[in-house]
Amino acid sequence: MVGRHLGFSRAAWGYCWSYTVRDSQKPPIGVFTRPRPIADILSEVCETDTVPPAPSEDVRQSRVDVMASTLVLGGREVLETIEDQKEGFFVSRLAKEIYLSVFVVFFRAVALFNTPYGCAQTGVAAIAYAQWILGLCLFDWMQIMTSRLVDLPTWAAVVILLALYVVNHFFLINRRNGVDFEQQFNSFSMHKRITLRLAALGLFSVIQLFFVVSVSAYHQSFNLIGNGASAN
Repeated sequence: MVGRHLGFSRAAWGYCWSYTVRDSQKPPIGVFTRPRPIADILSEVCETDTVPPAPSEDVRQSRVDVMASTLVLGGREVLETIEDQKEGFFVSRLAKEIYLSVFVVFFRAVALFNTPYGCAQTGVAAIAYAQWILGLCLFDWMQIMTSRLVDLPTWAAVVILLALYVVNHFFLINRRNGVDFEQQFNSFSMHKRITLRLAALGLFSVIQLFFVVSVSAYHQSFNLIGNGASAN
């Protein structure tokens, strides 16, 4: 019984001694270690890191040449893009001016014996008619290329013509694009006015000639000459 109590006392004493030693190794509560200054840390980093050697003159010159060539190529691409945009803008503006010049030519062709609104309607009708004829020609050539005869009803052709008239009337008269261009036409130089008139008349004449050629080719392709059938 006494031995059992002595063994228990020794075990308890050993446990308490180990716990006391373990706690003695910990920092006391409320005591904090002072952090190292940043200057000391930076000085150590600077002492340990090696500074890379400076590039040679040839390497520096090659880098300068690469940067210069990159800038030159980039500037050239920018200039080419600007030139392409200018060319596209010029072509679209020229096409618009020729389109409006057709309106002006037929507007002034009946200006002596018609009202301003009647003259504007004449210009719209001329443009709608030219577009309608051009559409019929393309439709004929589509049938010729596919060797397939497609009958276009008369009412469909009339509806297409009226739709073209309404669209051009809205753009030229309601939106005043054609009317304003006709009022500004006299402010252009003589050379520009003559060029636009000739271009407008030439375009209208070419469309009429294209219509005649298309009708002839259409009749020959489908053997309609002897039958006396119409082109469309």
